[in-house]
Amino acid sequence: MRGRMRVALIGHGAWGARLASAFDELGVLAVVCDVAAPAREAARARFLGVTTTSELDAALADDVDAIALATPSETHAELVVAGLAAGKHVFCEKPLASSLADALRVREAARRSRRVVQVGHLLEFSPAVAALRERVRGGGVGAVERYASERLQTADRGGVDPLWDLLAHDAGLLLGTLDAPVTLVSARAPRASAIELSIELADGARASLVASYGAPERRRVTRVIGACAELVLDELAGTLVELPRVGAARTMAFAPDSALHRELGAFAEAVRTGGPSPVDVDHAVEVVRILHAAERSRALGGAPVSVGQGARAVAPEPARGFA
Repeated sequence: MRGRMRVALIGHGAWGARLASAFDELGVLAVVCDVAAPAREAARARFLGVTTTSELDAALADDVDAIALATPSETHAELVVAGLAAGKHVFCEKPLASSLADALRVREAARRSRRVVQVGHLLEFSPAVAALRERVRGGGVGAVERYASERLQTADRGGVDPLWDLLAHDAGLLLGTLDAPVTLVSARAPRASAIELSIELADGARASLVASYGAPERRRVTRVIGACAELVLDELAGTLVELPRVGAARTMAFAPDSALHRELGAFAEAVRTGGPSPVDVDHAVEVVRILHAAERSRALGGAPVSVGQGARAVAPEPARGFA
């Protein structure tokens, strides 16, 4: 086994540059691939000794163990499959794919390859989210009755679909927090830059997920309402507030934290040891299953759409480590 893992980053835009910095700090960034010359020049100036290229084939042919994708979501499926076919482990930003058919195709390719595929659901590495889930799973709120989230951005991202871009975060958070499978999804788009989902779960609980660009204020709040208490997670404030039906409220504060470094460090460790990844392709497929149902509902004017098998969190399978 070689002593140091090597990663090729595909896509060096705004978020890709953050991934590049984090991989560089981990000591594993070897190649940056981007079709835009200014992006390659920026990478060459910042990361000494890192190879840059505009050609995917050149990045895949390089002596790297893994690729990391920070490209538009509609390119994810093809690039993941190409990386796996080249024998590479893959880190892919969320969502895994822009359609359910592509997500299932990627999962099949991942299972055949037995390589690590980790999807960038960053909230899975948040201490505040971990605390929320500990309270819910430990019975601290009682039987969950309602779940609600708002993810509002003031930026106007014209042409970017908040369903696939923003709600990929919240669908993943929902799946990892509640045990019951999602069964039905209804979607309403009050305007092109906003989306509202109404979700039914198999145990009778209901959830609402709201996301928007061009909102008057930023907000990233998740509420879990149970028979005994309500939990309010405010990502921007870094707080988790517990509001019991009886007794005093309790606030837990979380210092600013580098979830990104933990996420990429977990990927590197999964590659080194052969996995499993903490956010594997099966989880990512279930997220896409919810988004796919929501997209169909939106096209049908908000009619409820079945999620099919019932999206839920699933246990990861081990993969081969790097040689």
